[in-house]
Amino acid sequence: MKKKKVKIIENINILSIEEKEDSTSIRTDTRTFLTKKIVLTPGKGTNDLLKLIKNNKQTFPITYSRPQRKYYYPPKKIFNKFLPKNFPVFAYTDVGIYGHPIFDIKKGAVKIAYFVPVGIKKQEAKIKSVEDFVQECMPILKDAPSEEITDADNCWYDTVIDDDFIIGKLPTFNNIIIGTGWRGTGYKFAPLIGKILTQLALQNDTVYDIKQFTTERFIK
Repeated sequence: MKKKKVKIIENINILSIEEKEDSTSIRTDTRTFLTKKIVLTPGKGTNDLLKLIKNNKQTFPITYSRPQRKYYYPPKKIFNKFLPKNFPVFAYTDVGIYGHPIFDIKKGAVKIAYFVPVGIKKQEAKIKSVEDFVQECMPILKDAPSEEITDADNCWYDTVIDDDFIIGKLPTFNNIIIGTGWRGTGYKFAPLIGKILTQLALQNDTVYDIKQFTTERFIK
């Protein structure tokens, strides 16, 4: 970041954002910043931040949830079955399951997580938890010791109602660009999303087709 001369400012609260004819101002509890363009990637705070933009009436239909995440500790007799050379990273997204093998041999834990996919009614699904998945698909682990994951941050899923990202200029604004609604998959696309948002800010357009993700699809 230092090589790129990027300045990171932390622990401030945004009070208001205002787009003017040739600039955009961001008023915080410490000072006011002036910039030509602003790119917002607020995640869980999307609609709260949008309410701070002067003359903006647009919000987005986003819901927030946290996955259930557990460690399973295979006993010695089956331990090797869950090492990376024998057991893959996996995802069962029709139900909302993902996980990975034992990467840290000292810890010896298989990670398994569960979330509710868009369009799936949890009460109607056969698998409603990590435990259900293990019972149904990995019974070899059903009697293994397990625990909720507490040694890592539990991420939030910011899921858009149509299960697509939101990328583009904020409707009715020229200099405010937004990227949000990443669900649990956004980080996989971070290099490309960053490039698209940069092009929108610096070139006022992007060479990529982002019609599917347009912010305008939610204008009422």
